[in-house]
Amino acid sequence: MKIRDIIIGLTGTLSLLLLLATSSTVMERWRDYNAARRLELSNQVREQLLLLEQALLNERSQTLKTVAMGGEWDELRSAREMSNQAVDRVTLEASNLRELLQAGRMATALSAVKNSIDTARRRLDASLKREQTADGLAIQNLINLVGGNLESLRELRLLLVREERASGAGSQPNALSRYYTSLFVDAVSKIEIATTQWKGPSDAFEIQNVITANAAEAALALQLMTTQAAQIAAPVIEDQLKLIAEIFDEAGGLSRLPMLQRDPSRDQVSRETLRRVVAESQHLQSLLLDQARSYTKAERQAAFQTIILWLLILGVGIIVFAASILLVRWRIVMPLERLADAMEQLADDQIDTHIPRLQRNDEIGAMNAAVRKFKANAIKRVRLQQNRDNLHTRLKQTYRQLRGDLEAAAKVQHAVLPDSSRVGSLQFNALFKPSALIAGDSYNVVKAHDGRVRFFLIDVAGHGAQAALVSMTAHALLTEALMAKSDRPLTEILANLNSNWPEDLPYLTLILGDYLPTEHRFELVQAGHPSPLLISKNGNVQPLGNGGTPIGLVDSVEHDILVVEAERGNRLLIHSDGLVEAENSDGEAFGEQRLFELVR
Repeated sequence: MKIRDIIIGLTGTLSLLLLLATSSTVMERWRDYNAARRLELSNQVREQLLLLEQALLNERSQTLKTVAMGGEWDELRSAREMSNQAVDRVTLEASNLRELLQAGRMATALSAVKNSIDTARRRLDASLKREQTADGLAIQNLINLVGGNLESLRELRLLLVREERASGAGSQPNALSRYYTSLFVDAVSKIEIATTQWKGPSDAFEIQNVITANAAEAALALQLMTTQAAQIAAPVIEDQLKLIAEIFDEAGGLSRLPMLQRDPSRDQVSRETLRRVVAESQHLQSLLLDQARSYTKAERQAAFQTIILWLLILGVGIIVFAASILLVRWRIVMPLERLADAMEQLADDQIDTHIPRLQRNDEIGAMNAAVRKFKANAIKRVRLQQNRDNLHTRLKQTYRQLRGDLEAAAKVQHAVLPDSSRVGSLQFNALFKPSALIAGDSYNVVKAHDGRVRFFLIDVAGHGAQAALVSMTAHALLTEALMAKSDRPLTEILANLNSNWPEDLPYLTLILGDYLPTEHRFELVQAGHPSPLLISKNGNVQPLGNGGTPIGLVDSVEHDILVVEAERGNRLLIHSDGLVEAENSDGEAFGEQRLFELVR
């Protein structure tokens, strides 16, 4: 096994163990978060169940008030509507929270509640329509159904509490307090129902027994509420519970209500006491619900923040793991591998082997320095030769690139020059032979709209690429000027070109001319260019013009127009100084005299 594998293996194993431990903690915190979330969801369902219980209690009390005591039917219909809405809300809440273990049982129970209450309502309403007075059996059936459903809903709430006991120990006292408070309210409600069923002295004993039994249940529930409130340790809940206990004690534990004596004034006080106990108990339920919501929300947020914290720790661990592997590989493994490879190549007489330069004060740095000293002189010689070879290669590449660029420029320069042809009644022939690939000369022949033939030949001072680029620029400017307006004077064209010529560009010479076929004459303007030659058909050669001033030398200059009559058979030769200045192998110029003899 190589040293590299041992080092990386040990480092990776230790880092991986730390990552696994951190990942396990993250998973555990994730389970805590799910438990807190389930507790919050369970609390939402229990809250809706409690609100449904309150709505059913209210409907039961309102039914007795309306039917037995002549209350308002609108209030009864409102109570029924509130019960229906409460059933719908808890059904919707339960259907949206299917991850609860009791979701299926809850759906069945809620459906049973809705169906049984609807059936009891229809029976009660039907009896009222038949006899104008409520059937006592129908009323009792409704009361019993409400009581049975309340027991079923409380059982569901207790099941949800037990289901979340492990994850929500802190919420148990609150949930039990709500449960005992609902028992207390139910017992007080039964006492209120019993008082409405009194018809005479013959019923007093039986009703008193019912009241006494329910008062005992209320007292027990109140005691249990007090016990759970002590565990909650919330001042506002304790104060509300004390208020309920005071009212309960003032009423004598509700075991002997004055209304059994059928004293109207004392009946009113008793009913107010019952309503006050129920109202304060429902307010206590609201306080408990608010506390439960705050608790479950805080639990979920704390669990979520813990997950984020451990995820950050896990992320840092991953970064540290990757950094440690990279650091070991970069600082130890890779330098050792490079030095080992270099020593093997040096043993095989490969003096061009690359030796890394490691600025280190440890053993690896000392090994690197020793190997470099062993190879230093040989490397210098090899690098010197390599530099020479590389320089030669780059020079060849540069030359080929320049040659290619010049050849491309020459093609472009040739492409803009017109071929020999007949333009109108004028035949022109051109010869373009640069001394190098590109030249500073250019010419053009164009036919204007009015039939005249316009032409020019330019020669830019200097040689090479600069002269060629300037000649192409002048070529384009003159061609555009000649084609723009055929009756524009040649002197004006030259003056405009001279005034707009940039100072940093070299000057140029040129011949600019027009051939007017209707008048059989040439008009020429000479700007520092060699004189054109008029060759008559009898062989006479006559230089034309006196030279003139080149373009780009002075800011303002005037040029004269030279008029030449054109006879059939005559020829006009326009050339640049490259023709007469061309040299032979002995360095002797061709000259104007040889040109005249050649033309003759």
